[in-house]
Amino acid sequence: AGATKAVLTEDEYQIRQTQEHVALLIMSKFRSNVFTTEVLEEKLTSSVLQERALVLRLAAKLLDAMLISICFPQRALAATHATLKLTAEFASGLWNAQSEECMKLQIEQLKKEDIPVPSLELRAEISDKAVVEDGILPGDSLSLTITLTRKHHDPSEDVPTGEPIRPENIREAYWLVIEMSNGEQSRFAAAAPLVVQRLTQREVPMSMPMKAPSQPGEYTLKFRAMSPTTIGINADFTLKFKVEGEA
Repeated sequence: AGATKAVLTEDEYQIRQTQEHVALLIMSKFRSNVFTTEVLEEKLTSSVLQERALVLRLAAKLLDAMLISICFPQRALAATHATLKLTAEFASGLWNAQSEECMKLQIEQLKKEDIPVPSLELRAEISDKAVVEDGILPGDSLSLTITLTRKHHDPSEDVPTGEPIRPENIREAYWLVIEMSNGEQSRFAAAAPLVVQRLTQREVPMSMPMKAPSQPGEYTLKFRAMSPTTIGINADFTLKFKVEGEA
């Protein structure tokens, strides 16, 4: 049975409804096996094509709601990664981000649309040099500097007249997901969009504030840039730091 609004708070009701819609979306995806290759499209009836178009229109909104309303507020690391992978599968019309066959089809799609296959490199550092040199203390305010390098960028195209990406034509966009570990337990630390302002842009810089952990010890930050539009396009970076003090 569906959620009863009289029993749940408004936020709980919205979360439950989003969960149910996403569950139905996933069921439809795997049951229908509706893909975007030309060979398969030739075998699909017009009614199935219409159903697919409807599902794809709903997918972006529902999965965004899953991220914003559930994954991020609940700091659910595994659910965030899974939802972003599913978002990319729907956006590309492919059924498995880990499938070699799907990766080949993804590359074919990009080439057909004359879009370069993204090749990424991610870097991050704690930019408060004085704090790092003096020693990071529990609860210190830190600043992270993150840079996503688009290695598929062609320097010859980097001209001042490069046009900003129009919202309706966004194909290259990324979410940055940060995980923190103390060696025993990993947790969701932060998430933020990495915005490619121009197709001629080689580096996508970003600054983010962060509080040092309240307990002394060795920590690891794992950064992952994930594409919500193209399957298999990720970039990772690991940063280690120490919080001084007696454990």
